[in-house]
Amino acid sequence: MAELAWSKIIEWGILIVFLLIIILAIYSPQGFFKKLAGLSLGAERFLPTGPQPELKSPEPLPTGVENARSSITTSLSVAAQTKTPSDCIVSLQSLTNLENFQIEVANTQSGATISVLQPNADGAIRRTSDTITGMSICLADPQALYDCYLQQPPTCKATASGYKQQSTKQAFSRDDLAPYAYKIDGKTLCLIPKTTSWLKRTVDFFGGCTGDDAGIRESCITELSKKIKTC
Repeated sequence: MAELAWSKIIEWGILIVFLLIIILAIYSPQGFFKKLAGLSLGAERFLPTGPQPELKSPEPLPTGVENARSSITTSLSVAAQTKTPSDCIVSLQSLTNLENFQIEVANTQSGATISVLQPNADGAIRRTSDTITGMSICLADPQALYDCYLQQPPTCKATASGYKQQSTKQAFSRDDLAPYAYKIDGKTLCLIPKTTSWLKRTVDFFGGCTGDDAGIRESCITELSKKIKTC
């Protein structure tokens, strides 16, 4: 009998506790159901508010730009392997097809890297890159090239390395470079900077080709290509 009485007491106790919980949930100012509703509304912050924009892949490079990158990489790579050891030039005529894109060159432990940069409102975007293993790219000294190959009488450096400037990662437009590279040795080719000053072009028109530390003059490029052998 005692066990039956205790069982009834426990049952009634559980029932009373359950009823108290229900009453508090209904009549409390911040009742259970209101809190539940609040949690539900708060969770909406983590749900999408509408259709999400579709991520688009970048537009493919213009054919001319892609061909220019490929041609420049191939020309430099082949020139580095030619039997002509130094003091020769390789044609980079495809530079003219870059449009408003840029060529970025850099030297790494594995070789020379050539990248295409696309102009953007927030800065240039690197689109494609090629690495020429075992090769390095430098900048030629335009005044030194002029002194040796175009000036009369010529003043030449003792070695081809004398025509090389130290170069870090740099980006160039098609108007910044002459369409040739100068070979220093079997592993090093130098891009030839070009000056684009309209004032200097006007002076050259009347006075002919002259030397310039800033870059090879437009009027000198054709003559330079005639004076230096092709790699």
